[in-house]
Amino acid sequence: MYSVLGCGSNGNYQLGISNNIDQYNLKPSIFNIDGELTTSLSIKPKIISCGGNHTIILLESGELYMSGGNDKHQLSNDDDDMQHYDIFTKMNSDFKFKNVVTGWEFSILQTQTNELYSCGFGPNGELGQGKDTNQCNDLRKIEFQFDDDEGEEEIQNMYSSIHNTIIQLKNGELYGFGNNKKGQLVNLTNHDPSLKILYEPTKLSINFECDKIIDFTLCRDFIIYKVEVGGLIKFVFKGKDNFQIQENLKKLEVIENQGKLYSMWSSVHLHSTSNEIKSIGNNSHGQLIPNHTNLKISAVSIGSEHGLIKVDNGKVLAWGWGEHGNCGELKNNSVTFKEFNTIYNNNNDNNIEIIDIIAGVATSWVIIKKMSP
Repeated sequence: MYSVLGCGSNGNYQLGISNNIDQYNLKPSIFNIDGELTTSLSIKPKIISCGGNHTIILLESGELYMSGGNDKHQLSNDDDDMQHYDIFTKMNSDFKFKNVVTGWEFSILQTQTNELYSCGFGPNGELGQGKDTNQCNDLRKIEFQFDDDEGEEEIQNMYSSIHNTIIQLKNGELYGFGNNKKGQLVNLTNHDPSLKILYEPTKLSINFECDKIIDFTLCRDFIIYKVEVGGLIKFVFKGKDNFQIQENLKKLEVIENQGKLYSMWSSVHLHSTSNEIKSIGNNSHGQLIPNHTNLKISAVSIGSEHGLIKVDNGKVLAWGWGEHGNCGELKNNSVTFKEFNTIYNNNNDNNIEIIDIIAGVATSWVIIKKMSP
């Protein structure tokens, strides 16, 4: 059986624990499964996607469970009286889903038949529904064809930041929509005001000659692309740079065995295949990873302004901005965690397996599997 444990920001019930009090220790989320309340799941959680004040969990069965704020209908319930869900409740939909991403007050969902739907509030094109639509009270299809002539799946990656979304197709093409006021999606040619918001999926160009785009990550005001040029790895920056990101990206290009690229709202983190993490950018609240030379890291997750690592001794460690309890109990009344803090320890219990870790918007999540002794 699986359990979802969460801590951190909870003012809108986004942890799904039936109260709206910030949590400084992990608590088991509660699920309404066919009318029965439980903290145990027989189906494995596949994705936990965290919006500004709402959370959506995708199970391997294709079902979605949701908790938190619904005041902007970001959880696809058009009942104005349903302002929030205080526990995880199944989304009322005939669809089965394969992916979900969330932003500040919106959600983007991909069905198993490769259709895209959005719901919630998007005054800056976040819904991808065109200029005349900034509110979807329930799921509405994004009118864009992502399947090729043979009907094969084309969506390879899909990521959202707080106000925009990028989709990468299997052929490498990129499409984006939402806030472009910093030029993070497309260049603001001659300060053309019509380009500041992309109201529907628009083909993107990174304006950099490369062989292929390997990876990308969305921050608050900028986007980083990891590309290959003649067998070499380069990083392409688009958007507004307040933290010398662009200059420091050159230091990451020389790292051998480069791996996965992650980002907080204002910092960038590269987890190399040699199991080293390099951080650049804003460090106002300890966002750059502490020394981890002696740690055997087996998983990494990066949230809005904090990070999590899973280490081989069965612990989950947090660092960064922990104002709401997302990094655990405060130390000396400080919300900044410049050193690692343990938020989960299975105490070498062989009957408990850490399945996944997820850092959200000032929330932290640990999915565990309890095996029969």
